[in-house]
Amino acid sequence: MNNINRRRYVLSFRSFTYFCIFLFLIIFSFLLYFNKNNIIDQIYNKDFTNQSLLIFKGNSSNLKANSLINILKNNDFEKKYQIESLEFINKRRWDINLYSDVKLMLSEEDPNKSIQNFIMIQNKLSETDINNIKTYDLRNLKKTILINLND
Repeated sequence: MNNINRRRYVLSFRSFTYFCIFLFLIIFSFLLYFNKNNIIDQIYNKDFTNQSLLIFKGNSSNLKANSLINILKNNDFEKKYQIESLEFINKRRWDINLYSDVKLMLSEEDPNKSIQNFIMIQNKLSETDINNIKTYDLRNLKKTILINLND
């Protein structure tokens, strides 16, 4: 092969490579855009530090997750509290586990009201009191049971 043909071959191969990379990036961006609101059923890498992922546990949790996500968004819950996991209990109600080792047991009938009650209680308690509570039993909408660390 002469020198000119070799350069054309290298240029066309390089152009083809850039085109493939460009095409891959477009397809990948397209998939990310359309999968943004979908729920991931499983995650295989357990050693991740991204705390922005919501982890759902429990039977049929993936089927009921959107309703809870909407409730959390409507109450700006994710901006105020770091959620470790959301657990669907007995296919009926939700528990929210926070990274501060706090568990919220939500009402079966009205989880939105349970979240609002929790936020109201948090606003009324001192920081010392908040740090000593490990469980908020919000299942009964008329009263909340607080379980301390020492109990």
